[in-house]
Amino acid sequence: MIGLLAVRADFGFGNPNLAGALFAMLAVGVWVFDGCKGLHPSTRFWICLAASACFAGLMVMTASRGAVVALVVGLLAVWWTAGRPRAKGWQMVGLAGVALLLGIFAGSSRMGSRVAGSSAEEGSITSRLAIFQEVPAMLAAAPNGWGAGQSADAYQNWFQAPEDARTYKHLLSTHATWLVERGWGFRFAYILGWVLVVMFCWKTPGALGVWVAFGVAGIFSHVGGDWRLWVVPGLALGFAAWASARMMRWPECRSWRNALAVALSLTVLLYISGQAVNRGIFSGRGFVKAGSGMPGKWFFAPDRAVLGAAYGKVVRKEKSAGVAWEIAPIVNAAPREIVLSGRATIPAGGAFVQPYELLWLNPPAKLNEAQRGVVEQAAKKTMVWGELRTDANPRELKSWFETLPDGRWVFVKGKALFLGEWESESLF
Repeated sequence: MIGLLAVRADFGFGNPNLAGALFAMLAVGVWVFDGCKGLHPSTRFWICLAASACFAGLMVMTASRGAVVALVVGLLAVWWTAGRPRAKGWQMVGLAGVALLLGIFAGSSRMGSRVAGSSAEEGSITSRLAIFQEVPAMLAAAPNGWGAGQSADAYQNWFQAPEDARTYKHLLSTHATWLVERGWGFRFAYILGWVLVVMFCWKTPGALGVWVAFGVAGIFSHVGGDWRLWVVPGLALGFAAWASARMMRWPECRSWRNALAVALSLTVLLYISGQAVNRGIFSGRGFVKAGSGMPGKWFFAPDRAVLGAAYGKVVRKEKSAGVAWEIAPIVNAAPREIVLSGRATIPAGGAFVQPYELLWLNPPAKLNEAQRGVVEQAAKKTMVWGELRTDANPRELKSWFETLPDGRWVFVKGKALFLGEWESESLF
């Protein structure tokens, strides 16, 4: 038993935080039956308390601190919207007893050590703080969003501290992930959706508590990314709709207007906060630029095998530079310098504006017609080859390249295909 409590249980979700969020919502959601008729109020209370305690106990086994916060805030929402009732007599004894038992259970399990060990220096906390403080800037940098599934990649490349090598699948939060990945239209709709849910469930305390717990859990983990965690909130919303229909108790027109105003105000506040912490990053269609003004240096279609997964950190070392995956942004910018890496697929007929200087890091051994054209059109060109590369032989490419005017071939000693951490003198 002690060994079981020493590990974080995920109950088949693959992530203890997701399981913890589910049990927190269930522990809150059972109180929806406290308002149902058919049983004596005291009987309903004890049944709801027992069920809530069981689910809370399962939540403790996940050792999810975010789930604890979700549970507490969700229960407070239930208590507040139910009229802040006061427990008396044996009910007070029952609540105190359950709290004591859960506290002892948590203290003897992994939950206790995690809560006791919480500090601003802990990796789980520092990673979230580092990401959350950059979310407003990420929103401002991409008015149309960074793209579905691209939030973590955007953070690691353009906003993460250069010395921080941690990688992520998302932004460790449902709200942050979805708001960053999509544009301002979705951001407003997303905020409005949450405001409407709160308004709709306000007079059904148990249902409101479930959504509050779900929303709080979504701050600390990406709970919205698993469809299974939407089942309980969906049932809670359905119960609230059924209760409203049975009682003919629908939100008034004024409530809908107020909800719209609140959502709009929050969206504007989010926009202003992003502008206040602008990092000089801007994401447009097919490009991202860093620094002030129009970039004089563009990295076209960066190859992660050469520059690394966090290639944006390499780009950010420049005073003003950009990354483009399409020809158009570079043509419109008329850059002085263009950096290619690895295979650097050039569209057929693609051409950059002239004159420009070209730097190609670890090019393929054989260039197609479009790639050769880009090299030949450059006023000055430099090719860099890691001497330890085993994927290709540069002999034929080097022979052709040396026939071109204003060309420079550079061998980098001790390096292979990856050149992301390679520091050199200016090659332009």
